[in-house]
Amino acid sequence: MKALIIFFISFCISQYSYAESEILEEVIVTGSSVSIEFDEEKIPAIKLLRRADSILLEVTVTNDSRKKEMRYEEIHQTLHDMIKKSAKYKNIVLGYGDGVFRPLDVGNYKDIILTENRNVNDTTNTTIFVKTSLEGQKGNSKKLIQDIKEFISNVQLAGRTELDRDNDPILTIINPEKYRYDLINKISEDAKKVSGSFGDDYRVTVEGLQQTLLWERASIDEMYLFILYRYQIVPLNSSVTTVSE
Repeated sequence: MKALIIFFISFCISQYSYAESEILEEVIVTGSSVSIEFDEEKIPAIKLLRRADSILLEVTVTNDSRKKEMRYEEIHQTLHDMIKKSAKYKNIVLGYGDGVFRPLDVGNYKDIILTENRNVNDTTNTTIFVKTSLEGQKGNSKKLIQDIKEFISNVQLAGRTELDRDNDPILTIINPEKYRYDLINKISEDAKKVSGSFGDDYRVTVEGLQQTLLWERASIDEMYLFILYRYQIVPLNSSVTTVSE
């Protein structure tokens, strides 16, 4: 039975409505996230197709100058030059973060964590993202990715700094939880249609709608949002309130 790797979308949910208090977090829905294996047969039929808000590429910044202070200085200089260069581009943004995209700018680039490579002596590295927004973009997403690659290729490197670009594009989505009720409405419509096929003497019971939203990549710039829900069609006089496996 073929398995599919699904990644949890990690995000903070406000106790208040989004109309009252909206947390504009841009969630990285590919890359380093919590992963679980699901059998394809358990993936629900009803999913919500949405275009991502942005595409980004991950870049590892490495420096192997002999002195640690020099490595840090040269990495910081490279990051500073990248930030300055990105300001000249209409749709290029640098960032960092684990699960949530955080903008990288001249005010915080020295705060980014630099890590000593345990396998290679005198080597320091860090990871950043180069992002382009899809909002208002009607062009080919492959072209947008190529623009990111060209930007990275033209970065001026300080000293012994090197950039290692991951060619697998990563998607982001802003506040994925806002799509929950759109998805639930689709699930409800499907459940009603199915139960209606059995006649007025039957009803539908649903389980799992409270679970975390999950995603499955649909294309280079689209994703399916879904919940691992289940439903069961039962007679009206049935006492069944839960859905069995």
